Amino acid sequence: MTELELYKFVQDKEMRWVSDNDLNLWINISELKEFADLDDDLIVEDGGFQITLVHGGVVCINLFDVCELHDIEPENILTKSDY
Repeated sequence: MTELELYKFVQDKEMRWVSDNDLNLWINISELKEFADLDDDLIVEDGGFQITLVHGGVVCINLFDVCELHDIEPENILTKSDY
C-alpha cells in the first residue's frame, strides 16, 4: 500500500483523529475487501489489522497502525488540526 493509494481510498470516507495515536476510519463492511486488496499479502504476513464492527455493517479501522506498517505519515492522510 502506498500513501497515494491510501489517500485516494479514504477520500469519501469518514475519518477522525480520536487521540494522538488513533486515526480512525469507518467503512462499510462491503468495502473491506477493497481495503484489504490495497495491502496485498502484507496484511496476512503481519497478522492482519484489528477492526471494530459497528452497528449497521460498518467497521472501524485504526489507520495509525496501518500507516505505521507502511511507513506512511498519518498526517498526510488527515492532519491533526482537523481533530
